[in-house]
Amino acid sequence: MFSLCLVTDKKQLRPGASLFGVVEQAEAGGVDAVILREKDPGTSAELLALAKKIKKSCGNAVFLINGRCDIAVAAGADGVHLSENSISPGAAKKILGKSKLIGKSCHSLASAIKAYRAGVDYIFLGPVYFTKSKARYGKPLGCEIIRKVVSRVSIPVIAIGGIKPANIKEALKAGAVGVALISGIFGAKNPKKAAETYLKRAGG
Repeated sequence: MFSLCLVTDKKQLRPGASLFGVVEQAEAGGVDAVILREKDPGTSAELLALAKKIKKSCGNAVFLINGRCDIAVAAGADGVHLSENSISPGAAKKILGKSKLIGKSCHSLASAIKAYRAGVDYIFLGPVYFTKSKARYGKPLGCEIIRKVVSRVSIPVIAIGGIKPANIKEALKAGAVGVALISGIFGAKNPKKAAETYLKRAGG
C-alpha cells in the first residue's frame, strides 16, 4: 500500500504552477499514489480528459479517481476513492472489477469498521490534525483514533488532515501505514523537495 498520497486540489496551486507539473514533481519526490479530486471539474467529458492527462503525469504512482467509478474505468485508473456519501464499496467493485482498488474516507471508528466490513482495500482516516479543508468534520480526531481503528481492522489505514513534516512520524507510530496530503505539497514552492522532506521525516 502507498505511503505518501497526493490528493489534488487545483485551487491550492501556487501562482504560475500547473496541476500536471505539481503531480509530476511530487511523484519524482516519492509520492506513490495520486487521487484526482477536483470540486469543479466541469462536465464529465472534461473530467475524463483531465483524468487521462493526470494519469500520464503520475509516472509510477498509483492513480485513483475520487468518487467517479465511470471516470476511473474510462481513464484506466487503478481504482476509486469513495467518500462517506458515495456509492457502496460493493457497488463500486461491481463496476470496476475485483482487481481495482477501492478506498474510503472515514471520520470515526464506527465508519471505519463499517467500511472495512464492506470490503474496502484501505481507509483514509481523519482529520487527524486541524486543517481548514476538513474543518467541516469537526474537531481533529488526533492519533488515538488511529490506534483504535488499527486494532479493529486488518487493512491499511492512511492518515489525512493537517499532516506536516513535524507530525508525520507521530501518525505513523500510531499505526498508520502512510499519509495523504493536499496543501503540504500543493502549497510548497518545490513539490519534489516537499515530498522528499515528508519521506525523510517519516523514516528519520
